[in-house]
Amino acid sequence: VAVGGYFIALWLRFDCRFSEIPHTYLTAWLQFSPMYAAATVAVLWKAHLYQSMWRFASFIELEKVAVSTAILGVLHTVGITVLFGRMPVTYYIVGIAIQFLLISLHCVGLKLLSFVAM
Repeated sequence: VAVGGYFIALWLRFDCRFSEIPHTYLTAWLQFSPMYAAATVAVLWKAHLYQSMWRFASFIELEKVAVSTAILGVLHTVGITVLFGRMPVTYYIVGIAIQFLLISLHCVGLKLLSFVAM
C-alpha cells in the first residue's frame, strides 16, 4: 500500500501517462521500493499497527498512522534522494498524502467491514 502510494504520486505528476514518466524516476522508484517496503513494515510494526484490533480502532490508531506516515515520509525522501537522486517535489508531497490516505482507508475499511458484518 505504502509503495503504491508513491507510484500513484509519480503517475499523477506526469499527467496519468505511464509513458511520460522519465526512465530515471521509474527506475529509482522500482529499485527503492523493496527497501521502502521493508522500512514500512518495520515502522508500522514498531507502532503496533499490525497488532491492533481494527474492529475497535479509534483516534489513537489514526494518530499512530499519522506519526508513522510522517516518519516514513522522511525516510523515503532522504533514502531515495541519497541513493538515487532527487525526485520531483510533488512526488514527495503527494506520495506522503496518498500513503496516509491508503493506510487510513485500509484500517477504517476493516473497521467498517466488521461493523457491517455484525
